[in-house]
Amino acid sequence: MAAELQHVKETMAAELRSVKGTMAARIEALEARERTPLALVPTSHEVHLAKLSTYAHSLQDANVLMIKSDLWKLGYLYRQSGAYRAYRKHGELIVERSNGKTMDFYLTPRGQELLVHLHNQGKLTKKKS
Repeated sequence: MAAELQHVKETMAAELRSVKGTMAARIEALEARERTPLALVPTSHEVHLAKLSTYAHSLQDANVLMIKSDLWKLGYLYRQSGAYRAYRKHGELIVERSNGKTMDFYLTPRGQELLVHLHNQGKLTKKKS
């Protein structure tokens, strides 16, 4: 009887350790997701283009007005007659479309990842508090 009771205790202790490990992993995953900028949280499995200015708003403390300038300084955009244009070599990241008067920039999924990466590295201008 004592051996059987000891076996039950050991089994329960092992199950408890397993549950604690699983819960710790879940908590870590939830905390990591919470720390992830909204821009990275997938909303669907569809591939879509996100407008640069709209996407930049989801990056916490990024200065949205300076995004194009930052991308220009980093070599992803160039200036032509005072307007920003996207290099063709970065077409898999940034797509430009004319709206009649100016160019709108859209980010591909890889471009969205790049913008988040640049933000995390501190290469994008931050808002002043």
